[in-house]
Amino acid sequence: MRKRAMKLTCLSLAALLAVACLLACRPGVARADDDASLFFLSPSYSWYMPTSGKVKDAFGSTWDGFGVVLNLESFAWTNLLRAGDFRLHPYFGYYRSTENGNEATLIPIGLEGRWRLAGTEHFRPYFGLGLSGYAVNLEDNSRGVDSGWKAAFGGRVMVGADVTRWFNLQASYNVVSDVKGYDLGGFGILAKVNFYF
Repeated sequence: MRKRAMKLTCLSLAALLAVACLLACRPGVARADDDASLFFLSPSYSWYMPTSGKVKDAFGSTWDGFGVVLNLESFAWTNLLRAGDFRLHPYFGYYRSTENGNEATLIPIGLEGRWRLAGTEHFRPYFGLGLSGYAVNLEDNSRGVDSGWKAAFGGRVMVGADVTRWFNLQASYNVVSDVKGYDLGGFGILAKVNFYF
């Protein structure tokens, strides 16, 4: 089951990166030079902390994860996605935890909208909202639960800041629809690095 989860994750990430590369190679790509924090890809390392006692007991209180955000602002055909201090970005994530022989995997794929707040050149805070679809796989041996891969839906509220042009820190609260009686909602903390083209 672990190999299957890793294969699904790698294939999803490869597909997302392939689409990003195809878009970047299109003629008519235009960079917004007035945007000091414009990036192409922003990979992250993150920690996810479920709030449900049942979930924490079964799968652990802190899950490690990674993700990537794709910036669409540089593509001429996506200028409609920016309005004043608002920006829209797709993202992909992967969280996994093992505890006492139990395993949980949570894979969000969604869109996040950010509203920039007043800041400085080297510290640009923002507020954001996100909508996600999730691929979820839960194996709780103590309760005899093996969910297989299930779909879930949810969203998140986030606050964060771009620290210089290269780094980003973000905290979020995530709501995830119930899967097999498990409430997978929780807090997320992540650190991202911005890559430019």
